[in-house]
Order: sequence, then C-alpha cells, then structure tokens
Amino acid sequence: MDVVNKLGFVQQFLTRLRNRCTEVETLTSGPGIVFSMKDFNECLQIFCKQLLKYGEEELRGRCETQAMRESQYHHLIYLKEMEIIYYRRKCEQFLKNLDVVINAKMSQKGN
Repeated sequence: MDVVNKLGFVQQFLTRLRNRCTEVETLTSGPGIVFSMKDFNECLQIFCKQLLKYGEEELRGRCETQAMRESQYHHLIYLKEMEIIYYRRKCEQFLKNLDVVINAKMSQKGN
C-alpha cells in the first residue's frame, strides 16, 4: 500500500500519457507513438505539481517525526539527569549516615 501512495502520481502520469498518445507506424522501426506538445506539456505540468506535493508532504512528515523524536530524547535526558541527582543525593546521605555511625562507634570506644 505504501508503494501505491509513493508512486501513484507516476502511474497517473504514465496512464495520462498513454491515453493521449496516437499510435503510428514508423517506416524503419515499427509501431510508435506521437503526442501533441500541448498534451505532453499538460501531462508533464500535472506530474511536476504532484511530484512537488509529494516531496513537500514527505519533508513535512519527516520534520514532524524528527521534532517528536528530539522532544522525546530531551525528555529522556531530563529523566536521566533527575535520576543522577536522586542517586547523588542518596549517596551523599548514605555517606553522612556512615559518618554518624563511625563517629558513634569511635565515641563509644573512647568512653
């Protein structure tokens, strides 16, 4: 289904060209086709518009996806920084508690 969405405008262009051509018999190489310049230019103009539209939609979609991922990564960085702060404080509190226990044991032995 994704391929149909991506290449649908190419298929329309080819179908439009095929519908507007005239089959002729060439003298040297067998059957051929002929387009009027008006028909060819009109088909080409429609194709180019659809190609630009597809390109803009793809670019917009990719920019939106990139912005969402960037936001998600910023949030993950924030969460990791908060986790670092939490564990750093927990470690500092553990060291303070350890100092209190050591000081208590030292004063107990001194008495």
